[in-house]
Amino acid sequence: MRIGRGILWTMSSKRGNPTSFRGLGSADVGDRYPTFQVALQDLDDALSMLFLFSNLPTLQRIDAEIIRNCERLCAEFQHYVIQSNSLRKCFLSIKGIYYQAEIEGETITWIVPYKFSQHVSPFS
Repeated sequence: MRIGRGILWTMSSKRGNPTSFRGLGSADVGDRYPTFQVALQDLDDALSMLFLFSNLPTLQRIDAEIIRNCERLCAEFQHYVIQSNSLRKCFLSIKGIYYQAEIEGETITWIVPYKFSQHVSPFS
């Protein structure tokens, strides 16, 4: 099945191989994440960074397109979690809201920081 920017998901469970993916032109992704399960295991930090960047204000140092892309990816992931009914736990802390979902048998935990009005001081 073809999704996104040329990423191909291959379902080959009939032959005993787990679900795998390969990106067109990027052998590094396929080497680092040979199966979908391995990619899910490493999703925690990436999701936390996406939600952090989606809350940042638009500055000259941070391109507005990057922030919009992070917001879009966060919304798409939240939609998937809702549609798949995979949310298991939530926890409120001082840093933000921790979420835990179970996707394809893997437990994924990420944090969504609270939305405060932020003032980022410019560097010299």
